[in-house]
Amino acid sequence: MKRIRPGQDVKGYTILEELNVGAMAVSYRAKAPSGEIVFFKQYKSPAPRVDWYKDYVAYQRTINERIVKSALKGFTCKVVDLFEFKFGPLTYFQVFEFVRVGKDLRGILDDHKARKDGLTWDQRLTWARIILAGLSALHAERIVHCDLKPDNLQLIEDATAKSGYRLKIIDMDFSILVDQSAPWHGHPDCGYVGTSNYFSPEHLTGKVPVPASDVFTAALILYELLTGSHPFASPSDNEYWTKVRGGGAALPALLGRMPGGNDAEVERLLRRSLSVSPAERPTAADLSDAFNAK
Repeated sequence: MKRIRPGQDVKGYTILEELNVGAMAVSYRAKAPSGEIVFFKQYKSPAPRVDWYKDYVAYQRTINERIVKSALKGFTCKVVDLFEFKFGPLTYFQVFEFVRVGKDLRGILDDHKARKDGLTWDQRLTWARIILAGLSALHAERIVHCDLKPDNLQLIEDATAKSGYRLKIIDMDFSILVDQSAPWHGHPDCGYVGTSNYFSPEHLTGKVPVPASDVFTAALILYELLTGSHPFASPSDNEYWTKVRGGGAALPALLGRMPGGNDAEVERLLRRSLSVSPAERPTAADLSDAFNAK
């Protein structure tokens, strides 16, 4: 793939700097024709030579249509543009709003751990509620993120928001629709995107992820956020899977008290969320209701 150099123009977007080179795409900071600074993404995979490429482009448009017509648009980065363009070979591009002041949850947790100043229980609980609100909105639109992890949850300070923060769920390039098969489903060497230590059992057993798969990975994040530790953290995927299928996580020991007095209910729901069977897990909406009980 031909990378774009700073100063070059692609369909009216001027590239200012390269930000990241990933396995699937290269991202840049760019200036839109309007003068707005945007996050510009050039896809390496899928390439047009892949037989499911056209279906992938259409699938991404469908996901975006569901986002912009729903409450989910408040929990994701605004898509400014989606297009194909011949920059050398035909290439797929996505353009997003540029988030200037924010940090992903992984960075927040690591920063406070390194400084040893900790996070207050109110901060942890507020972020847990926001995460569950975003996940509930995602599932209401019949979308499965597939790769939930702290790195993909960006928290942005916002004094105008009731909670003091806005959540942006990022990296939805290989999210899937509940009611439509993924374009790459069944193709050799094409699986479902996930991350070590945040795989659901469905990822590890070759099944199609479902909303309950997101609930599993969200529960891992909530354990880490609300108890201070990851229940299945492992140096290898084999060891991780052994822990997951070994009878579930221990009942979480929350670092604080729930304002509604329903600590025991929240602890039980979190533990159920890590069941090997997706049918035994609560929904994101069930979790959100419990976390917001008064």
